[in-house]
Amino acid sequence: MTSSEKVNKLLEIYSFSNELGEKITFTESQRKIIGCILDLGIDNKKLVQIETPTRFGKSAAVAAAILMRCSKKEQWAIVAGTGEKAQIIMDYLIDFALQNVIPRELLKTQTSLDKLKQERSRTTLTFSSGFEVRVFTTDSRNKQGAGNAIMGFGAPFVVLDEAALVDDVTEAKIFRMIAGFSTTKHLYIKIGNPFYRNHFFKSHKDPDYALIHFDYKKGIEEGRYTQEMIEKARSKPGFDVLYDVKFPDADAIDDKGWSSLLTEEDIERAFVKDGTGFGFLKIGCDPSGEGNNFNTVVKRYRNYAAILFKEKILNQWEFSEKIINFKNKLKDTEGMMPLGYWIDKVGIGEGYYQTMRVDLENVYGINVGQKANNSEEYMNLRAEAYWRLRQDIKSGKIQLEKNDDWFQLAQIKYRTRLEGRRGKIEIMSKEEMRANGIESPDVADALMLTYTFTDPSGTIHIEEERSQPLTKFERYSPFNEI
Repeated sequence: MTSSEKVNKLLEIYSFSNELGEKITFTESQRKIIGCILDLGIDNKKLVQIETPTRFGKSAAVAAAILMRCSKKEQWAIVAGTGEKAQIIMDYLIDFALQNVIPRELLKTQTSLDKLKQERSRTTLTFSSGFEVRVFTTDSRNKQGAGNAIMGFGAPFVVLDEAALVDDVTEAKIFRMIAGFSTTKHLYIKIGNPFYRNHFFKSHKDPDYALIHFDYKKGIEEGRYTQEMIEKARSKPGFDVLYDVKFPDADAIDDKGWSSLLTEEDIERAFVKDGTGFGFLKIGCDPSGEGNNFNTVVKRYRNYAAILFKEKILNQWEFSEKIINFKNKLKDTEGMMPLGYWIDKVGIGEGYYQTMRVDLENVYGINVGQKANNSEEYMNLRAEAYWRLRQDIKSGKIQLEKNDDWFQLAQIKYRTRLEGRRGKIEIMSKEEMRANGIESPDVADALMLTYTFTDPSGTIHIEEERSQPLTKFERYSPFNEI
């Protein structure tokens, strides 16, 4: 039996009505969404992304499809990006369950149907067949806490609605819900409009995901929209995302004015394997205490940066010892010493800074919250340093050792904040990043610290054509600094 035949057969048994009591006649596109859930995937792909215009009826189709599986012993988790969306989904699930004999009978022994008709705040529906549906929301002031709570619940079948509104860190925790079922029956569906170029954009391009994509033209064809309505919507903000179902440009600004400092494409273009550094060497250190963050050290030459180490070392003496060992090895491998060591000395970093100063020269303790050197253009030193880093990567002046940890740079957000009569560059604070579920960008911050002091005014490129070979001094010395 084909997928469409299965859908048609079940829709002869089940009947669904909208909030006005009108029977829902599912269109071709909605039936494709229903078939994806009934078949637990598309073409043997258990990862599915569904992209449709707004008010396309995708939530109703998903709820109907899930309830048509209610005679099976299964556990489903539906995660919504907002509390309002979670309530809409639960309303559909309750209404559809009460409208059909099979789910209604399976619910009878589990709960009072009269109570269920009036109760709209519940998050779980349990059927006597062993079928269970739980609805979660990531809409919380503490997004990290909400993500951890979701991660604590495992389910083989997960639907993430309005997926693009969920940040990357929380989505990773949602994805882990199916981790224990990867060798058995499972399904992971992401649904929504392409609001952001986050994980939703990645899975859009990922060949491991089956993609269902419809735009407003399909809506007009199926009688869901009129041409007049579309023309009116075209003049309003967000038409490309909401109706044309297109991802925003890489440098698009969100509703709070934040833009990505760098795109993933910028970072990938900077990747290189086995790069060689020249000119000078700076060491950036981002220490961390207990928790999920890492003690991270990055080395940066004029043209190349690499992660020296990223470990959960809680002992500041052990941290210093690793850097000293690196320095000693450097004498044998390159004959060049670092210009200095730049370390975040705010909070727990103060102890690391003081310990490093005992055995190393040119250790600079940095408070990135202090006034920028160019205070007319930047809110603080952190903004100024990150902007220098951005300019180097955008202009191709620096390459990055190929490592996925550099993608933390894409999580750094900036905006222009009006102060007086002119705008200043501001970088989103760590506190606001944490509130949005973004883990501390330790690797990005370690690299940024090497930009808090201006670089030497110029360097000699090792590949520059010369009549005489470069001496070791010329190879590593900045111009104008003898």
